Amino acid sequence: VSAQPDGYTLGFVWDGPLTTVPHSLNVSYTPDSYVSVMSFGYSAYTICARSEFPAQNAEAFVAQLKQNAGNYTLGLDSVGGTMHLAAVRVFTKLGVNVRFVPYGGATEVLKGFLSRDVDFYGSSIAPILPQITAGKAKCMLVTSAASNPALPQTAGLDALGLGSEATVLWWGVIAPARPIIRPVVSVV
Repeated sequence: VSAQPDGYTLGFVWDGPLTTVPHSLNVSYTPDSYVSVMSFGYSAYTICARSEFPAQNAEAFVAQLKQNAGNYTLGLDSVGGTMHLAAVRVFTKLGVNVRFVPYGGATEVLKGFLSRDVDFYGSSIAPILPQITAGKAKCMLVTSAASNPALPQTAGLDALGLGSEATVLWWGVIAPARPIIRPVVSVV
């Protein structure tokens, strides 16, 4: 992000380095350091339970969490990352209390979930898909407003009346910002 604009330098990024990282780490760039070039796409995050979890849909999931406030753990792919912020936004609006357990990425969350160190998986969709196919997991909700094509049976936040709280992982291309050219003023 600190490159000089040369017409050739581009960066392919996801949301985290531009949205959440500057709030938790000392970075050398600001939003004025780059310009958006194009968006490649986005995907929701998901919260999944093991197949034997009693809830079968988002509404029942929320009811179960409220009924057992503070007794469940949600594995997250980072502290202060997009999934963490999405979960806090949604659970705060719903009045739900879960304990967050941060891991070092989606693969680590999945390991913690499968080993039963945490009750729920909270991260990207792709890593959990094989567990859903194998019947070991079921996803309760996705963090987008609508359902996600990869998990059509899983409710989006619209189903809970929280579509405005949607949070997604996105990818895009950025370029170094053009320098601000100021006219030279000479005083005689």
